[in-house]
Amino acid sequence: MDASIIGLIAGGVFTTSLAYYWGLRSQKAAARLAAKNVVLAKIDEIVADVKKRETLVWLFTDSKESLKTLVFSFSSQLAISHRLKVNQAWDDYQALQIIQQQTLIPIPEPIQKYLPTFDLNEVEKERKAMLGALTNLRDMIADS
Repeated sequence: MDASIIGLIAGGVFTTSLAYYWGLRSQKAAARLAAKNVVLAKIDEIVADVKKRETLVWLFTDSKESLKTLVFSFSSQLAISHRLKVNQAWDDYQALQIIQQQTLIPIPEPIQKYLPTFDLNEVEKERKAMLGALTNLRDMIADS
């Protein structure tokens, strides 16, 4: 074989390999961006709900369930250092204690002593804690 033919074949193989590599890299970046956009949109939706709800208990419980899959499907695509930061922010959010619940139905007197009292100041503390943890999670995801 002539040296020019060998060079042409080697160049074709190299170019094809490089194009394949960049194509895979592009697909991974597109998948990561799509997962990131989905989880950020869900966090923004929850933040909007936190700001307008009077009672946060059910919102917090539901948000943990709906965010869990989204957060981990995104973080699984990250390098280990970024994954650890996102997972730590998730752990901080999941560790919150949201217990203040306003009841709109009358509760018999004997049962009331076993239930936590509803305190608006505590609700606002919980709201700030929840918003802070969500903001931290959002920032960690946005920076990844």
